[in-house]
Amino acid sequence: MEKHVLSKSTFIRGVQCLKSLYLHKNRPFLRDKLTAHQLNKFDRGHEVGALAHKLFPGGENCAPHHPTAYRKAIEKTQQLIQSKFPVIYEATLQAEGVLIMADILSYHNHTWDMYEVKSSLKINQIYLFDISLQYFVLNQAGVPMGKAYILHVNEDYLYEGGDIDLEHFFKKVDVSDEVNGLQENIRSMLNSELMILEEKKSPSISIGPHCFTPYPCDFMGHCWKNEPLDSVARLHSISPAERFQWIKEGFSTWKDLTIQHFENELLHAEIMARSKGQPFVRKEWLTQKLLELKEPFWVFIIAAENAIPLIPGTRPFEPVPLAWGISEGQKEVISIAHSAMERNPFELFINDAYSANISNHKTLFTAGPRSLSLLKKLFPDHEVEDLMQWLWSPFLYFPFGWDEADPWLFAAQAGLMDVPPEKTSSEKILRKIQKDIKFINTNHFKELLSTELSAMQSIFRLIHQMIN
Repeated sequence: MEKHVLSKSTFIRGVQCLKSLYLHKNRPFLRDKLTAHQLNKFDRGHEVGALAHKLFPGGENCAPHHPTAYRKAIEKTQQLIQSKFPVIYEATLQAEGVLIMADILSYHNHTWDMYEVKSSLKINQIYLFDISLQYFVLNQAGVPMGKAYILHVNEDYLYEGGDIDLEHFFKKVDVSDEVNGLQENIRSMLNSELMILEEKKSPSISIGPHCFTPYPCDFMGHCWKNEPLDSVARLHSISPAERFQWIKEGFSTWKDLTIQHFENELLHAEIMARSKGQPFVRKEWLTQKLLELKEPFWVFIIAAENAIPLIPGTRPFEPVPLAWGISEGQKEVISIAHSAMERNPFELFINDAYSANISNHKTLFTAGPRSLSLLKKLFPDHEVEDLMQWLWSPFLYFPFGWDEADPWLFAAQAGLMDVPPEKTSSEKILRKIQKDIKFINTNHFKELLSTELSAMQSIFRLIHQMIN
């Protein structure tokens, strides 16, 4: 058996960008390092896939645990298919130079129905390409195919405790018509990808919106290295599609933009800040914002967005606080929810907030969209401000940063604090917590929370200085 050339993931990479596929196969050392946030997404995908198996109990798992085990996995899958074994997990087969591992195959009416499991709330076009490729390979491998389904997470599912109600947690969507309609496209795409991989050098493909969609490409550091710093492509305040449309219309750099472009106040703030290399501030706007605030109550939260809810009364991907730091004047509270099974972390967090006198404050300051969402839900009578959103806004824009949830990193870039080389991000710690709950007992974890609170307050003092 010849070694496969493509897998499901590499095929999808090629659908997004043939250059990315070529570099992945031939120049992998040029790849950017995956972020902890991206790794967290991979982890939850595995968890949802394992849960979906319970919808089809009694199946046989053919997943190879190492690349050297691919042949054995294929042989095992073929034997189970020939014997019409009722359910196969991670059915591993190869055809047309492509190796696939179908999440679930179920024998029904002399054919095999396939189920692709996604840890997401919606179905998008790339998922249809994904399942269509697998369907294509199964057909080419001689498997008599029936229906094709996508199982994805039901956003309306409310966890009530105990075992997950699988029938309500998953939505089953029949995509057989779409999959059959894409089979010729899949063959054409495969031919294009296989031809590219035979070339002596990477294809000449310019940067574009495809660098971001459907996934941020991990070769952007390589492909974008010669893009000028004043390129419209590098703007943050407008969407990638809009950036490259402007470039197509002849607006390549900031100086090419017209007065009509600058009607976008956020874009105007960004270009003024980045062109001068110093913060842009509309003092009258910022002054008014600060006048409207009472003494702020500081909250930094590390929250998980689990696809599979753990806390009764929560839904998939609803932020759940795992650890938090709270500061009110000179008083600081650092807490860690040791286990969701011991006590509801929402209750722990609310109790800590009230013990720290949250009732005496109207404005809550936090950092990042998860924390913002949590606080708005738990304290609807309070004003909640995301400090990080202030830093890149129409009334205040800093020419560096763009990390939406890490005040410590921003404070270091602004010269307000030091960040030691071993500094661990909250996303990395979140991943460690989800893998091993004991990790959260470390002093390093508590130090992170305290330092993030200090960073937020340092940034706020810096903002106050800007109106003087």
